[in-house]
Amino acid sequence: MILMRRPLLVFDVDAVGLAGALLLGGLAAWVAAEPLVHHAPAMRQAQAELQRAEPTRRRLAQQLQDTHEDVERLRRAVEALEAETPKADAVAGFVQQIARTAAAHRLELLNVTPGPIQAEGQRRLACDIVVDGRGHSLDFVAFLDDLARTNPYHALHAFSISRAVTPDSAACRLQWTLRLYMLAAQPS
Repeated sequence: MILMRRPLLVFDVDAVGLAGALLLGGLAAWVAAEPLVHHAPAMRQAQAELQRAEPTRRRLAQQLQDTHEDVERLRRAVEALEAETPKADAVAGFVQQIARTAAAHRLELLNVTPGPIQAEGQRRLACDIVVDGRGHSLDFVAFLDDLARTNPYHALHAFSISRAVTPDSAACRLQWTLRLYMLAAQPS
C-alpha cells in the first residue's frame, strides 16, 4: 500500500522498517547509555581516588628506587669485603705474618702449628694455629694488638701465660691459639 506519492514514493513496509529501526536505535542507545549513566558517579569517584593516590604512588616508587640503589651499593660493598677476606690458601701467609709480628715485639717463637682447615657453615672456613713461645707478657699483649690491627680476620681462641722457667729469666712461657677465618671458594 502506498502512503505517499509525491515527492517520493513511501510504502507501508518502509514506515514499519523505519519504526523498527528507530525502536532498535533507541533500544541500543538505552542499552549503551544506561551503564554509563548508572556507573558515571562510581567512575568519577574512582578517577578522583586515582588522582589522590598518585602522589603516594610516586613517593613509593621513589622509595623503591632508593631501596634498589641501597641494595646495589650494599652488594658492591659485600663483594669488596669478600675480595679482601682471606681464602683457604691464606694460612701460610698468616703464619708468616705471625712470625714477623712476633719478631717485631721481641717474642721468641718455639713452635707454630697450623691445624686442619675446617668448615664453619656454607662458605666460612676456620683454621686454628697453635703457637708456643717465650717473651714478656706486655710484649705479648702488644703483639696481639698489632696483629689484630693488621689482620681483622682472626680471633684469639685460647691462651696461657706461665711464669718463667728459670728464676733469673723474666721471659714467660706463652701458648696461644689463633683462629683464622676464611671464605671457601664460591661455587660456580
